[in-house]
Amino acid sequence: MGQITHFDISVMKIMYGLSGFVETGTWMGDAVEAAFNAGYSPIFSIELNEEICEKAVDRFSGRDNITILQGSSEARLPEIISKLSSPTLWWLDAHLPDLRYDNKVNEKGVLPSDQNHKFPLEIELKMISSLRDLSTDVIVIDDLRIYEKGPFEHGNAPWEHSYYERGGADFVEEILGKTHKCMKSYDNEGYIVCTPK
Repeated sequence: MGQITHFDISVMKIMYGLSGFVETGTWMGDAVEAAFNAGYSPIFSIELNEEICEKAVDRFSGRDNITILQGSSEARLPEIISKLSSPTLWWLDAHLPDLRYDNKVNEKGVLPSDQNHKFPLEIELKMISSLRDLSTDVIVIDDLRIYEKGPFEHGNAPWEHSYYERGGADFVEEILGKTHKCMKSYDNEGYIVCTPK
């Protein structure tokens, strides 16, 4: 996997002729806002937590091209994919949902044992690539530091929040490598940016 020093979703939109934007893990809605400001449409975002989802729905009410859906990414992605007809930017950030919600983390900060719940990225990528031709899409994966150690701007992830002891992120290139060039960025918590070959 190569390295990328900086990327801009506004520039990507023009470079790759992107229209749609799909995000897994809405959180505060900042990525949705950035996509809206960059001119993406339609915009879809999936949030697992009901309360956080409701706040995002309120934040973006009145913007007809933005749809916020509550549920797991595995459950909601198929309906979104069926509505996409143009090159799309995928922003995959649904990992470690329990860190966001105190009621799901025990007193030691240890997460539940369900790996698919904590780290759905591989399932997401397999699902998306099986239901859609991704050859003209761009995929951005947030929080690379969860999957490997490195010189991240914000440091490595605490061990209990990491997947690198469980296998790393090699599966990204295995799934997307035939159609995409996958590059790493160590900005913030790190990214994998996959662009069409």
